[in-house]
Amino acid sequence: MPARKRAAAKPRRPKRATRRPKRAARRPKTAARPQTAARRAPPAAGIGLTVQHMSYTSHSLDQVRHFYGDLLGFTDARFDPRSRFLFVPTGPSSSLGFSPPAEGAPDQWRPPREPSIYLIVRDVDRVYRALAERGVVFDQPPENTSWGHRVALLQDPEGRRVYLAQEGVR
Repeated sequence: MPARKRAAAKPRRPKRATRRPKRAARRPKTAARPQTAARRAPPAAGIGLTVQHMSYTSHSLDQVRHFYGDLLGFTDARFDPRSRFLFVPTGPSSSLGFSPPAEGAPDQWRPPREPSIYLIVRDVDRVYRALAERGVVFDQPPENTSWGHRVALLQDPEGRRVYLAQEGVR
């Protein structure tokens, strides 16, 4: 059995002078730091916005839960059976919600056309391949856009357009 080598002794630091040189002023913790596209600071909101949540009506909460939770991988989705509300956290300060239509005439609870859901991902081609392998059907495979995103399009079980987009692609 070979003998173990002894770790080399650490060199000693020379003693400091009694007076320390002045350090450059540190940036306050609240100062803005440069952000990358993958981790961008939320835009300033004049109303003090802290969380963005979009709620939608749903006629099939089970299918919607399966689509966003199981297929798209938002595994923290929670359903409250008392209020019949599906809560889907999509990021540190964003979420989607789905609930059955309110009672009353349809024009009171459903706008003429619900907005699309636009989700930014790191690698849209990888996500596209992974979801397609799991049986997700896309309306459009990833394509480059004129605004610098690469976008794939699909629909959730109730026909809402869901865009999966990657930033910084030209």
